[in-house]
Amino acid sequence: MSSAVFGGLGYEKNSAYLDESYGGFNMKAGISLELPWELNLIMTAKYHSRDYDDTDIEYGVKREDTKYFGGISLSRKIYRDWLKIQAEFDYTKNDSNLKDYEYDRNVTGLSLIAEY
Repeated sequence: MSSAVFGGLGYEKNSAYLDESYGGFNMKAGISLELPWELNLIMTAKYHSRDYDDTDIEYGVKREDTKYFGGISLSRKIYRDWLKIQAEFDYTKNDSNLKDYEYDRNVTGLSLIAEY
């Protein structure tokens, strides 16, 4: 059995038209674990912040967003090394100082994956 830890940190600057320009920090961390019965578990967490440069035309304030993401997947090879099945769940939350941009999202999936 083996495992891996991964992560990253970055800064993003987007230059766009009018009130769509922003700068923000991004962080990502996760772990991949091989479990008994040839199962592979991957857990990931992400954080993104965006501070917009200009006042929003519609709302009259500078927009500030923070996005949180958590994901978990469990997979297993079902035929040799090229066919596997994967179940996953992802949760995303976007906080904003403008209520119209706030949301929560849950995504659940079951996939059959062929890799050559």
